[in-house]
Amino acid sequence: MRIKRWRLNILVIYYDQKRANNYRFNILQLLKNLSSIYRLDYAISEAHQFLNLNEQTNDDNIADLVYFRSNEYSRLEVKELRLVISNIFRRVPSPFEEGVEICTQLNKVLPAYPFPKDFYRPLVFPYIEYHKGSEKKLYIYANEVMNIIEEEQAFPLN
Repeated sequence: MRIKRWRLNILVIYYDQKRANNYRFNILQLLKNLSSIYRLDYAISEAHQFLNLNEQTNDDNIADLVYFRSNEYSRLEVKELRLVISNIFRRVPSPFEEGVEICTQLNKVLPAYPFPKDFYRPLVFPYIEYHKGSEKKLYIYANEVMNIIEEEQAFPLN
């Protein structure tokens, strides 16, 4: 089944620096894991500078912008990803009650936030490609490398 190409940006708004420090790692890690499960290209802009964010909200707000894009390996449609994200972040207990909001950007503003030239493309676990412009580098997750090293060191010699 061929999936139509699409983009989706996720906005994560923290009400202050303390909440950003408390929740950023876990929220962004969860979104990275979703990209790996569904094989989506992603890029993250931490503490993204939005032009109108502070005019619409409190001056202490900090926002991260997570870019998702489908590719030839992707496993779901944009509508399905929106549903997954809304289901994850609407349940109680929720970061919403803790001073964090997670929402998707409207399609009409996507042209103002183009997908970055530097991004990650999860491949078959534990591999990931890092694209920087026209360059591509293949990486392996650090914890998997450590597992391989530990297994190799524990291997009995004949």
